[in-house]
Amino acid sequence: MTVSLTTTPTYPLPGKVRVTVSCSAGNAARLYVRAAPLNSKYQKEFKKRAALTSFGWLVPIELPGSTGAEEYKGTIGNGQSFDFDADAAGSYKIIAQEVTIGATAFGGGYDSDPDAYPSVTLVGGQQTLSLYTGERFESRLGNSTHGRGTLVVYAWDDTIRPTSVATHGVATPAVINPSGALAEAAMFNNTVQTKLDALVGKTTTNLSTDLWTLIAEMRLEIADHMGNTGGTWHSVVDNTNDVYLDRLPTNDPGTPDGWAFAVRTIQQRLALHMSNGPDGTSLFHQPGTGTPPGHPDYENVLIADTASGNDMSTVMAAVADIYRAYEAHRAEGTPIHASADSGANNDLTTALNPLLDLHKEFLNVMRIASVSVPDEMSNAAARLPALGFRKANS
Repeated sequence: MTVSLTTTPTYPLPGKVRVTVSCSAGNAARLYVRAAPLNSKYQKEFKKRAALTSFGWLVPIELPGSTGAEEYKGTIGNGQSFDFDADAAGSYKIIAQEVTIGATAFGGGYDSDPDAYPSVTLVGGQQTLSLYTGERFESRLGNSTHGRGTLVVYAWDDTIRPTSVATHGVATPAVINPSGALAEAAMFNNTVQTKLDALVGKTTTNLSTDLWTLIAEMRLEIADHMGNTGGTWHSVVDNTNDVYLDRLPTNDPGTPDGWAFAVRTIQQRLALHMSNGPDGTSLFHQPGTGTPPGHPDYENVLIADTASGNDMSTVMAAVADIYRAYEAHRAEGTPIHASADSGANNDLTTALNPLLDLHKEFLNVMRIASVSVPDEMSNAAARLPALGFRKANS
């Protein structure tokens, strides 16, 4: 004895949503809205309702032919469809009660006689059903130096779903509004597009999974690399920067500010390590024992903005950028390292989740001066910005 609601399209945006009702035992269902998004019409109606029930303030859904006696309001027959006014994005909770109409005889002998209406017999108990309209979410990709793009996704409940121009009027996931030519090149890049597509079907859990696991692993493995754990790739052991990583907490702080602090520390210390210290004289990176002079790693420099707890997109971008830079750095042989810190020694084994993977690839495209030129751009538009030019017309 259950009621189910089917929407058309399956994943609707806010507006009039076509809903079809199915009943497993009765021939009709009563439908009431119990909860709705903040700016929806039903929120206004809740404040007007006087009938407080154990389910809260209930508003009968406006249905064709459901006017008249109170017991018929919000009632619709099995297999019938109606347009639900879901005027705001988010979650609607609907109380459904399966009923049988006309199970007993009726007629009535006078005006407004209750017996003049078909009988209504309850079938089973009440259910709480969920109806979601797509919510648009945006985040930032890139950095303040090379350029940014806006990541756009739509989610129903906890899952990102694709949207199309034909069905929804907009195609997502997508990157829009690139702030410069390098961000535009990243936006059109085929690998970036593949990473975008990988967001489809992912839940909020998928996009946050293993974040602290990866940060904690970075803390450990990067410190071990700095300290020559398992090899002698550095001419001088970096005991200056690894101690800062060793002192980071091992337990998940569980807060954006805590994550940002840890990531910011790793950013700073890895950058100093790769550059041979603040003035380039620490000589961690040089072949042999003194000559030729030190050789900092200028090929794999970190480019993400400093992680900030006030903007989790900077934390995600920084984690992705550390992953890219460190994995490339440790694999460098001469003239940076005496030998590569390769294989399973000090490597990062925690895979990037799909959102981190997108951040990594977007930054990676922008940092390369000889960026691959997408069909949507000219060679000059894609490459001159890396030489200090700015495109001045559209």
